[in-house]
Amino acid sequence: MDNFTKENLKELSDNREWPSVSIYMPMERAAGSQQNPIRFKTMVKKAENMLLDYGYKKGNNILESAEKLYNNLSFWIHRSDGLAMFLSKDIFQVFRLPSKFSELVVVTRRFHLKPLIPVISENTRFFILAVSQNRVRLLRCTRDFVEEISPEGLPTNIHDTLKYDHPQRQLQFHTGARGGGSGDRPAMFHGQGVGIDEHLDNLKRFVRDINKGVESALHDENAPLVFAGVDELLAIFRDVCGYRNFLDESLSGNPDELNAEELKNRIWPLVKPIFAKKEEDTRNRYRDLSHTTSATWELNEIVPASYFGRVDSLFVAKGVQEWGKFDPDKNHVVIHGEKEPEDEDLLDFCAVHTLANGGRVFVTDPSNVPGQGLAAAIFRY
Repeated sequence: MDNFTKENLKELSDNREWPSVSIYMPMERAAGSQQNPIRFKTMVKKAENMLLDYGYKKGNNILESAEKLYNNLSFWIHRSDGLAMFLSKDIFQVFRLPSKFSELVVVTRRFHLKPLIPVISENTRFFILAVSQNRVRLLRCTRDFVEEISPEGLPTNIHDTLKYDHPQRQLQFHTGARGGGSGDRPAMFHGQGVGIDEHLDNLKRFVRDINKGVESALHDENAPLVFAGVDELLAIFRDVCGYRNFLDESLSGNPDELNAEELKNRIWPLVKPIFAKKEEDTRNRYRDLSHTTSATWELNEIVPASYFGRVDSLFVAKGVQEWGKFDPDKNHVVIHGEKEPEDEDLLDFCAVHTLANGGRVFVTDPSNVPGQGLAAAIFRY
C-alpha cells in the first residue's frame, strides 16, 4: 500500500505540463487475479487514444513508464482497492490506495486530483492510536481508507523504551505476553522481579515516548485522534497528550486482536457524528448566506475565488466534470458543455485550490451539493 499526503497533492497540483495524464481505476484484491493488469492495459490504451485525438503523435514517451508496468509482476502482487497514476513529461507517480475509485482517464494541462481529496481532507480523515505493551500502531483513516504510518520516534512496543535499562541484569523482555480478557499482562522480565511502582513508572515512560512520536507526526494536523487500548494505558496517555483534537471517546480493550481494517470499522461510529455535524453546520451556514455575496453556487464566481484564496468552504460534486478554462491574468472563466482541447475540469480546479489555500472541501454526491449547481462556496471575504 502506498501513502498519499498533502505534499503529494501540492507537488502534483503544481504541474502545468501539457499533456498531463491522470488514470484512476478500481482494483481486485483477490490473490492471483489477472483483472488488474488487463484493466490497466485497457485504460492506458484509452489514454493513448485520447492523446492521439488531441494531436499528440503515436509513439510518444509519456505513457512508456505506464506500459512497462503491465508486465511487472511484482507491482501487481501488492493488492489494494484502487490505483491512481499521474504521467507527464517529467512526472511519473503511482499510488495504490485502499480507496475504490471509479474508472477515469483525464488528459489536460494539469493532473485531475479531486478523487484523492477525501484521502487527505480533515473533513473525513481521522487517526487511531492503537497501544498495547506489545505493539504500537498509528493509523491514518477515512471511512473507506486505512493505512499505518510509522513516524520517527514512535516506539513499536514497550521494549523500545526499556531495552537499554538495567544492562547489568541482562534482562530479557517478553513482548508476546498477553493476558486473559481484553487486557495486557504486565511485561515480564527474567532476572530480578519488577515491582509494582517500577512497572507503573515503565508504563509512564513508554507512554511519554508514544506521545512524543504522535506529536512529531501530527504537529500540523487537526483531524480527530482516537485511542484504542486498555484503560490503564489510556489514563496515562490522557495525562500527557497535548494533541488538540484528542477525543474523549476511545476503544477499550486489547487492540492487538484487531487488524487495521477492523480497528477503523470499530472506531468509525465514534467519529462519524463529528464529521456529520461539521458538514451540517457548513450547510446551514451556506443556507444563511446564500442570499448574500458571501456565498454562491455560480461556478464562474467560485473558480477565481478558489484560485485567489477567497473560498472558506466548498461543496463539490464527485464523479462528474465541468470542462472549461480560467485565465487568472484576466480573471476570466469560460465553461464549455463538452470538453475542448486543453480544457480542464473546473470542479477539480476549485477543489484543489481551495484545499491548497487552507479552505475546507466536501466532496459529495451531486444531489447533496447545496444550491443549484455542482459546486457551492462560502467566501472568506
